[in-house]
Amino acid sequence: MTNDASRLNILHKRLIPVIIVFGMVMIGFGLLLYTQLDSMLKGFEKELVEKKSTDASKLYAAGLGGEIEKLDNIARIMEQEDPRNSSEDLERIAVTFIESNFSNEPNVFVGLLAADCSALYGEALSPSDYKGILLSLRGIGGISYTPSGGVLFSYPIRNKGNVRYVLYELRPSSNFGAAFPIEIPEDCDNMMLMTRSGDIVVPFVTDSEIDADFYNSRSVRETFQKLLQGMELKTTSAELIDTTRGEKYFFTAEVKNSDFILAGVVDRVSLSDGMIAVPKLVLTVFF
Repeated sequence: MTNDASRLNILHKRLIPVIIVFGMVMIGFGLLLYTQLDSMLKGFEKELVEKKSTDASKLYAAGLGGEIEKLDNIARIMEQEDPRNSSEDLERIAVTFIESNFSNEPNVFVGLLAADCSALYGEALSPSDYKGILLSLRGIGGISYTPSGGVLFSYPIRNKGNVRYVLYELRPSSNFGAAFPIEIPEDCDNMMLMTRSGDIVVPFVTDSEIDADFYNSRSVRETFQKLLQGMELKTTSAELIDTTRGEKYFFTAEVKNSDFILAGVVDRVSLSDGMIAVPKLVLTVFF
C-alpha cells in the first residue's frame, strides 16, 4: 500500500507539469486562433464599410452630376446660336435662356461670367473663392464650395471653339442639404458631407441632444481629420474606433468630380450581424 501511494504521488508530481504545459499550449493556441479570426473578421468588415461608402459616394456624385448636366444642356443650346452674332446679341440670348430655365427656383442664384470673370448677369464671383470657375474657364464643368457662400455649379459656354462665358448656379449652404439629401445606406448610423479641407457642407442629422453631443464631439472631428489626411492616395478610408457608444467604423469617401467627401459612422455590432462573437466563442472554448 505504501509503495502504491508513493507511486501515485510520484505520478501526480509528474502529471502536474504536463497538465500545466498542455493547458498553456491550448490557451496559447486559442489566443492565436482568436487573433487570426478577429483580424480576418475586421478585414472583411472594413472592406464592407469601404464598399458601402463608395456606393454611397457614387450615388451622391450622380445627383450632383445631374445639376451639371442641366447647365450643359443650356450651354449646348446657347452654343448653337449663330457665331456671327455680336457679343451683345449672344449675351442677350444667354440672359433669356437663364431667366427661362431658372425662374422657378427662388433659392438658387444664377449668373453668367465673361472670360475675365466680370458679371454679365447676376453677381460677379472670384475664382479664388470658387475653384470650379477656373475649371470652367478651361472648358470643364466644376463643383466648388466656400463656407461664406455655398455650393457653386459652373459650366463653360464656347463661342468659335473658345470658352467665352461661364454659366453658374449658386446654392446657399442653408438649403443645399434639402436640395441634395444624403441617402444613408443600411447599417450606417449617420453620414455628412464635408470638403477635403474639413469644412462641413451638410451636417449630421441628429434627433436628440445626446446624438448631437456625440457627432459634434472633438474626438469624432479628430477621427475624420485623420481619415482625410490618409486619403491623399486613396478614394476611401475606414478605421475601427472604440467609442463611448461601443466599437464603430468611421469612414470617408470622395465624391468624384467635386471637392466633397462623404463621411459616416457604422456600428460594428449591426454590421457584423452576430459574427463579432465568433472569435470570442472560440477563445472561450479553448479556455
